[in-house]
Amino acid sequence: MKYWIITTEFPPFHGGGISTYNLHNALMLAEKGHQVTVFVNDHDISKNIERSVYRKIHVIRFKPGNQPYYDYLGYHAALSFQFSALILEEIGLSGSPDFIETQDYHGIGYYLMQRKKTGEPLLADIPLVLTAHTPSFFYLRYLQYPLYKLPDFWTGEMEKWTLKAADIRFSPSHFLINNIRPELEEAFEQYHVLRYPFKQLYQPNMDPAEVIEGDIVFFGKLTYQKGPVHLLKNLSLMWEEGFEHTVSFIGGDHFFDPRQMSMQEYLIKKFKKYYDQKKFKFEGKLTPENLAKRLERSYLTIVPSIVDNFPFAVIEAMSQGKVLLISDGGGQREMIEDGISGFIYDHKNPQSFREKMLRALNCTKEEYKQISANARTRIEGICDYEKIYKEKLAILEAYKKSRHQQEMVFPMTRNIEKTASPGPLAGRERLLSIVVPYYNTGKYIRETIENIYQVNYPQTEIIVVNDGSDDAESIANIILLQKEFNFTLIHQDNKGLAEARNTGIRNASGEFIAFLDADDKVHPDFYKRGIDLLHIYKNISFVSSWVNYFDGTKGIWPTQSPEPPFLLLHNMINAGFVCRREDYYHFGMNDSHFEYGLEDYESNISLLKNGRRGIVIPEPLYYYRIHQESMSRGFNEANQLYLYRLMSNKHADFYQQYGVELFNLLLANGPSYLYDNPTQIPDTNVLELRNRIREFEKAMDWYSRTLNYYENLAKQQDTPLAAINIQEELRQVPAFPGSQDRYTEIKQYYHKEYEVLPIWFKRAGHIIKVFQGHRTFKSLFSNK
Repeated sequence: MKYWIITTEFPPFHGGGISTYNLHNALMLAEKGHQVTVFVNDHDISKNIERSVYRKIHVIRFKPGNQPYYDYLGYHAALSFQFSALILEEIGLSGSPDFIETQDYHGIGYYLMQRKKTGEPLLADIPLVLTAHTPSFFYLRYLQYPLYKLPDFWTGEMEKWTLKAADIRFSPSHFLINNIRPELEEAFEQYHVLRYPFKQLYQPNMDPAEVIEGDIVFFGKLTYQKGPVHLLKNLSLMWEEGFEHTVSFIGGDHFFDPRQMSMQEYLIKKFKKYYDQKKFKFEGKLTPENLAKRLERSYLTIVPSIVDNFPFAVIEAMSQGKVLLISDGGGQREMIEDGISGFIYDHKNPQSFREKMLRALNCTKEEYKQISANARTRIEGICDYEKIYKEKLAILEAYKKSRHQQEMVFPMTRNIEKTASPGPLAGRERLLSIVVPYYNTGKYIRETIENIYQVNYPQTEIIVVNDGSDDAESIANIILLQKEFNFTLIHQDNKGLAEARNTGIRNASGEFIAFLDADDKVHPDFYKRGIDLLHIYKNISFVSSWVNYFDGTKGIWPTQSPEPPFLLLHNMINAGFVCRREDYYHFGMNDSHFEYGLEDYESNISLLKNGRRGIVIPEPLYYYRIHQESMSRGFNEANQLYLYRLMSNKHADFYQQYGVELFNLLLANGPSYLYDNPTQIPDTNVLELRNRIREFEKAMDWYSRTLNYYENLAKQQDTPLAAINIQEELRQVPAFPGSQDRYTEIKQYYHKEYEVLPIWFKRAGHIIKVFQGHRTFKSLFSNK
């Protein structure tokens, strides 16, 4: 069996549960003779791709970035896309695997699953396996982290979708899937609880004489979720009562967002009295070998997690026969039998902690030895390679036998009840009606019409709705094209884009409908691929794709499958999708009140509200022309705020369903009409922008004084300004001490931020180019 694993963590990276799981999962399969390949991103490699073998496991490391999609996707989304691209490339090189496994964390399997679900032939017969470790949308709730900030919110949405979209789904604990059951919805029933495989790879000395009596350690990452704050709160109460034991923290430090400092720094500051008394100390993150040696000496290991899945900290400690005191806030309570193979306390009750701590420390030597032996036996039985392998293999093979019997339903992040259709709409089966709204775009219409007749879908009708064009060239061109191609041409008085589309729908006779603006184009395969997906997935009403901007602007808009609550804040797809005509006719007709635009956006909300779902092919198959007359060029703050008000009033009931989430998203990210796409950080931080303006004002003041200095210098020396080596002379400027450092700082900032800054800010860069000698002083006063 060829088994591939995609992950963000794999040895030599250590200290993370995902890395440890992937190592033991791969070793377990490799020991049974299966060919295992691990794909992992790695910033530290020198080449774009490095191949190696680690303990009989094939490892393919790749450098993230250096790909065009990182320009238009945020990091985690782009990384997910890079994983999918690498997998497809490797399939082409070495053939298909039998299974591909991914983690839930950061949604790295998102685009791999999206591409499979939207028809990628290379993935069609490969089952995609997901093991749920702990998705960020879940654990960030317990880190006091701003959950709704973009792109982190969207990363959580990617995770939620992959948790539902995988073909085979595993969780090592009941705790996790029970706690995310609201997000899993119907997928909850398809989860298999399969414990992590584990065996001790480093053989420590288990001589009881090595144990230091009273040595207490915290073992885990220093994050709020892992419970170090609660642990010290509980211990503080005991220290005040005269408790003499100290605690050592073993694990990597992490940033604590609410206090804007590291967790270690926060613990020292918050519990300074006890830190100064040397009641606790930090030993940092240890390598697996050093960790095993360190745990040999510990008498009691504490895992006080507020929430956890199936922590390897507990597995590793139990495998060494350590006596543990754990909280009940996670899947660790499924490992230990209280009082038999360790101790469990109520993490919400300080008295429970105190009682179990004293009980553990007051064990007799015989009791301690027995609990130690029980812990080792217990975890070996739970995580045994042979046991886990048999269970996993049986589930994999059962899926392969039954997958063709499964109903084809496209998974959605959130289920929305489908409104009953008012009635069937007569239409010719399989026919696609392509509606082209037309108004004074005569210079582009031939290219659009010729493009339509090149699409690879044979059953089409083309309906052009001339919405009262009054440009002579445009009128002549459309009449000439109608005679040449014999498409349906409808003339009407000018009523606006919304009514032009509606006229096309009313006069269409196809089972499917598609809109194509009179200056746009589509990939030849787009309509066929969209209709194929509509035939496969009966729960889908429309299919869109990424958008390729051309002509006046180049770029990609990576549209996303429309989901609440984000769709209620910002449009997620363009108007040129393929849709079941009956669904659009009943629930998506354009509203002419949206006279300045967003009529397609409002239709998308109406479709979604009525349970008519859409999906996106993650490829740029729709070509959107940008030119001076483009409707989007007319957007401004006033008309967008007006249109959003219309939209929220019309769909107030739908907005109210997601009111709390919408409030938090707006609070975290600013006005939504300024967003680009949810995978990226929106440029709406007012405080940050204000600081940029202040920096610009300081820079401009310096530029002004510097230029005045050079003008005076040129006059004194009777030398043309262009003849002076400005960059070299900058160090001599008396008006601004340290100006060379300031020049370098501003130059670097300019290069970093250029593409996202307004034109007036970019003028600063123009001045820098004068200093560099790349432009003349006169160019500062050019009209260009």
